[in-house]
Amino acid sequence: MFTCGKTIPGFNSRESSNKAREIVAKILKQIGLPTEFDVRMGDIDDNVALSTISPTFDKEIILNEKVVNRINFNGSWGDFEDIFIIAHEIGHHLSTNHVDFVESRLQSEVVADEFAGFVLNKLGASLNDISVILSSVDELGCDTHPPRNTRIMAASHGWENAETQKKDNIEENKKNEPIIIQPQPRANPAPAKVKDCEEKNTGEYCFKNITEYTLRVTLFYHNRSDNQQIQVSGGQSGCFYNIPAGVYRFEVGWATLIPSPHNYNGDMGQIKVETCQSQTFTIRPN
Repeated sequence: MFTCGKTIPGFNSRESSNKAREIVAKILKQIGLPTEFDVRMGDIDDNVALSTISPTFDKEIILNEKVVNRINFNGSWGDFEDIFIIAHEIGHHLSTNHVDFVESRLQSEVVADEFAGFVLNKLGASLNDISVILSSVDELGCDTHPPRNTRIMAASHGWENAETQKKDNIEENKKNEPIIIQPQPRANPAPAKVKDCEEKNTGEYCFKNITEYTLRVTLFYHNRSDNQQIQVSGGQSGCFYNIPAGVYRFEVGWATLIPSPHNYNGDMGQIKVETCQSQTFTIRPN
């Protein structure tokens, strides 16, 4: 039962329609579960749905045929009210709280409302829809159901949990997106044509930055104070040109004096510049 004052009527249940099974399956799909209990139809007076246990101890959802016929999943407020009640009854089965003593029975209604609020968020209902749907339940509650405000809070909590899950999924998907490096013009334009690299015994060395940060690369000359530096933006490359052939030490660090809070600890090592050759070192996240 969904609210105070309703009783479980005497009824004969029968096989459900395809639409009734689809309604229950769509609700369970929101939490990634298959339908693991019987879905049946019954003339259950003014009840939208009931959760029952069969004589053979099978879990059953009994749906009102009139309600099944009017549900279209079109996002209207009427649909949301019917779906909330069906989801509430499904929530009883999922929490297995079919009990007779008052405290646990009241708690089972809170759990079922929270599940229904979660489902309605997944189906596109607003937080205000939750308050409207539950505005008609008993304000003070009764032996079988909590007060209205308690139920609204529970259903709203379920709705907010689903909203948080959506945001977490969006952030997780962003983290898992591959880094796509678009071709970029060289940070430092190369000479139009190098004619004397053999004569001068020089080459070039580039640094390809596949992190998302702007970094500074320093190239240290042997026994010289005029070390060279370039700044390389995330996803771009920068090059040192006309460098005398030989082995050089390099360091990669932040482009600013104040380090970024992101997790990048810099890099260092050696490169070998070869005559008339262009080579590349890839700067990777660490």
